[in-house]
Amino acid sequence: GLVGHAWGMRRGVLHGLAWGGFGLLVWGAWLAFPRVPGVEPGPGLRAVIVDGSASAVRRRPGWGARVREVVRREERSARAAGEEFAVVLFGRDVMRLREEDFSTRVGWLAPALEQTGFGAGTELAAAISSVEMELVDASRRAGSLVIVGDGEWTGGDPRPGLARLARAGVACSRV
Repeated sequence: GLVGHAWGMRRGVLHGLAWGGFGLLVWGAWLAFPRVPGVEPGPGLRAVIVDGSASAVRRRPGWGARVREVVRREERSARAAGEEFAVVLFGRDVMRLREEDFSTRVGWLAPALEQTGFGAGTELAAAISSVEMELVDASRRAGSLVIVGDGEWTGGDPRPGLARLARAGVACSRV
């Protein structure tokens, strides 16, 4: 009776004190977590991934002109939005282009057309992987990815990378 009731009350009090202590521990950890108030995230990245494989470049008349049009449009849009901009050309290999490569020179698709074997594959997964960390970087605003190509691949499966990007809030599209 009375002893069992007193023991039950004591056990309930001890249980409540343990949860209260745990709550204080969590609150203390939250207070100790370093924060910089008022710091805005950095600019997002708009990455354009261009298919330079033989199936895209050699089999589609006007492919180079179409790609240049898309890249220029995306670059203007990124600059207007205050975003950083990157272009990745992929075939069998993956090549991140420097800004001067795609904004001033007309022949920036030349590796896909001239390098032996560059277009002998479609490493879409590797191209996505080459910009994935920048697109999901927590210190940046959400990024976006534009794939210029037919969406086919011969290398690793790009779907897991695209799924990770989508879960992280990265806008992904294909033109």
